[in-house]
Amino acid sequence: MKQFAFSALFLIIIAFFSCNSQSEKGAEVINKSLDTLKKDSLANAEDKLHEIILNLPEVKTKTSELRKINPDIHLVTMIQDYPEARSPYYLVEFAEIQETHKTNIYWFYVHQKTLEVYVDDTVSDEIIPIETYRLIKKK
Repeated sequence: MKQFAFSALFLIIIAFFSCNSQSEKGAEVINKSLDTLKKDSLANAEDKLHEIILNLPEVKTKTSELRKINPDIHLVTMIQDYPEARSPYYLVEFAEIQETHKTNIYWFYVHQKTLEVYVDDTVSDEIIPIETYRLIKKK
């Protein structure tokens, strides 16, 4: 009877460790999948940011003006800062890249949740919605 109890206990211990190692492997696979999803989500978010900026009327107009002057101009959007606790915005730069330097054209702030576009109003020293900026610019 003791031998049977010992055998049963031994089988339970083996089953426990084999299940535990399987669950660890499963957790490892899940963690890798989550990391991949996070990277994919970040890449999709970044693509969306570039698309939003490139479709702004200000950017389209400036691109057209600059391409008339130089059809080979190299214009880019670059994410310069990411949202964090102190700021809910992505900071996206629209610039011209040259061989020796970069020339900034616009800075945009894009809200991480709403994807609304803002600009830095240097007069009020505040980040304002782009629609407000457009109204101010018209005056």
